[in-house]
Amino acid sequence: MVGKLAVTFIVLLQACGFSSSVSSSPNLFKNDQMPLTSAASEEIRVPVLLGVMSNCPDALYCERVFNDVLSQVGPLVELDVTYIARVNASEPTYGVTCRHGENECRGNVQQLCAIRSTRSSSPLNLQAMSREYDEPSWRTWWSFITCQNAGGRYAPGKEDIAKQCARSVGLPWVDVEYPGGASKLGVGSCFHNEVIARTLLLQSVERTRAMGITNSCTVFINGVKTCIRDDDKWKDCKAGKGSVDDFVKLIHKEHKRLNRKSP
Repeated sequence: MVGKLAVTFIVLLQACGFSSSVSSSPNLFKNDQMPLTSAASEEIRVPVLLGVMSNCPDALYCERVFNDVLSQVGPLVELDVTYIARVNASEPTYGVTCRHGENECRGNVQQLCAIRSTRSSSPLNLQAMSREYDEPSWRTWWSFITCQNAGGRYAPGKEDIAKQCARSVGLPWVDVEYPGGASKLGVGSCFHNEVIARTLLLQSVERTRAMGITNSCTVFINGVKTCIRDDDKWKDCKAGKGSVDDFVKLIHKEHKRLNRKSP
């Protein structure tokens, strides 16, 4: 089934240009972006990494495009995001300067917290992992991001909208403990924990810097820089011109290549 593979989709939404420097922080938000496989078919699903600024117009446009892409080839993709900002030790809250202001920093953190909550252990998550990856785990937090985006460019970062979006996609706002020791991390609990919030954003910004991402939205598919969305247009596209169909075709091509059987 086409739904069980892994297209390394690194959609690095760097819109609106930035560069950052490295600082050390503990790894609270671990994602090695290793290809996943379905136990039933052994097909590879390649991770998709979206590098973004949550209040950047080019990033929001790119996310709309990829929402349409994912509606066609979502089961082939393992999605992730990374955020663009500049490390700045003098910034007291998050230790970074965000291109579009403090509200964007908050939006970045809210989205990282939604991802962290989705990946935290719970009976629902454990059940979903046994379903042959028919429903990729990213669908929940991606729905959170698209819910925020529906409120307009500056909606990411607004706490009332984040709370509504968490509720609408089934993520708790506060931590939830389940019988047997399993737990679900709340989006709001994460967002309001200064240490966790700062660490999540710093780690993401450091990863973005290490990848050399400075402009939004830069798209990597299967580890290869494929296209950049910047200044309201697509640039440097290696396959097509940045349309939904172009990305869908390339994902299918990479899926076939990654799952080609050895003679």
